Amino acid sequence: MINRVVGRYRGSTRVQIAGAGAIWTAHFAFVYLVAEWSCRRRSPSAPPAQGDALTALIVAATVLAAGLIILTTIKLAPSAKEVDQELQLVAKLLGAVFVVATILVGVTPLFLGPC
Repeated sequence: MINRVVGRYRGSTRVQIAGAGAIWTAHFAFVYLVAEWSCRRRSPSAPPAQGDALTALIVAATVLAAGLIILTTIKLAPSAKEVDQELQLVAKLLGAVFVVATILVGVTPLFLGPC
């Protein structure tokens, strides 16, 4: 399935640039909503649980989102003769920034606790 999707959009710089941002946005919203749900579920005096299902869910979502951003940035890259090299460099650098941002968003609730 992934080969069909990659094959359909291969060579699209617009998808390459916008895809990383869209994945980061979805990941940010997911982690925020999961942390908020976790805070409302627990009592205010309860300490944050370490190693629970919430932690595993956030780690899995972060790894998945970072992998999808890398896939979007590298696999959907157009060939060198189809697009300006500067635009291609911008797309790759933007993808790298979004990978780092995704990891930072995912790691923050793990170290600080969701509440």
